[in-house]
Amino acid sequence: MVEAFRTGDAPPPLSWDPEGRVEFNRALFLDLMGTEWLPAIPDLDRRLDAEPPARVADVACGTGWSSIAMATAYPKRSWSPTNAWARSSRPQRRWSSAMPTAGA
Repeated sequence: MVEAFRTGDAPPPLSWDPEGRVEFNRALFLDLMGTEWLPAIPDLDRRLDAEPPARVADVACGTGWSSIAMATAYPKRSWSPTNAWARSSRPQRRWSSAMPTAGA
């Protein structure tokens, strides 16, 4: 897997478009990410609420709903969503304007 990541010789993406995954995951991320899933990891939850503000990279964020959910739950933090697959990143970039900004 590491070699595939380095060389770009990874298996092809799944045959279904990212839009299918968006609709499947969106409600779960928005409803549960900041209210149940992250608070269930006490050390992480405390750090995301602590000062100085955390800077968080959401690597392989897909179309961005996980990033939007985390930024909504922890609005004082700085979030950097990123995804290497261009087709998936297009909607993420479009929706990133929906993310709260740190200190807003």
